[in-house]
Amino acid sequence: MAMKFKCSILVLLLGLCAIGAQAQIRTRGIDVSKFQGTVNWAKVAKDSTIKFVYIRATEGTSIQDAYYKTNLKAAKKAGLLVGSYHVYSSKTTAYQQMANMRKMIKKSEQDLIPVLDIEGHHSGRLYMERVDKLLELMEAEYGVKPMIYTSERVYKTHFAIKKYAKYHIFIANYRGYPTTRFTLWQYTEKGHCGGISGLKRMATIAETYYVALAPHNPSGPVANAATLQIAGSTPGFRILEICLTDVSWRKELTDERVIFHNGEILIPDGIGLGLNLNEEACERYPYQPIDLRHYKGTLTNVRPAGKTGYYFEGLADHE
Repeated sequence: MAMKFKCSILVLLLGLCAIGAQAQIRTRGIDVSKFQGTVNWAKVAKDSTIKFVYIRATEGTSIQDAYYKTNLKAAKKAGLLVGSYHVYSSKTTAYQQMANMRKMIKKSEQDLIPVLDIEGHHSGRLYMERVDKLLELMEAEYGVKPMIYTSERVYKTHFAIKKYAKYHIFIANYRGYPTTRFTLWQYTEKGHCGGISGLKRMATIAETYYVALAPHNPSGPVANAATLQIAGSTPGFRILEICLTDVSWRKELTDERVIFHNGEILIPDGIGLGLNLNEEACERYPYQPIDLRHYKGTLTNVRPAGKTGYYFEGLADHE
């Protein structure tokens, strides 16, 4: 959890909206730490799909996240539900780690139950008696059983027994829907990269290590134009995904032209990103969230209802 850029989490909240509350809600949130630097919480809060945040507070006996208090205060001010997590260390005692947590994580400041983060690298060296004691101390301190964050592998080898049946489980699985029980699912360690400039910075780092760039493309007309411009200006670019279908009214939004030529898509050469918005059309079709397979755990169609193929000029010549 410590090194994530942005963690979008599928959540089945069962009594987590507030300590002591009971509810059944499906929503999304993120986790952050000092590794994200200064977070623009007002901007995060504008994303209506993000309702909560877990914030790294402590690790082991002495590590305290330098951004914790700032993140906690700002996230609450932005209207997000907040919770805190402690990164477990197998090198120090449960009592030493609990003492570190008490200095930072105050029960009165928490909206969500605390999390004990047990990273996968511990594997067979967890020292389960120490884990059990720390879980016990956390429950005594915060008045609720803490949630256990870990990978599916560690869960199956250490926590898939009756002894931990009453603990909420926070599963990290970036490859697919979890095969274990879970309350929270961390389904990706990546998120939005920060626009064109953010992706260019990532591309520069990738090029330094001879890593090819294959950015995710949401495939809306503006996102498509932006990623095409990135592709054309990045030496390490490898491949770009693009969808062949979309809503029937897509062509009303812009003057976009997607031209397929000799096995490649031509990069728009107009001013800016190479297309113009029809603002009146955009107002007629406001943003509406769509539940995709990531949020339902089933292989539902990732394209919208009423989809239609859209205007790849020249594509038919290569089929």
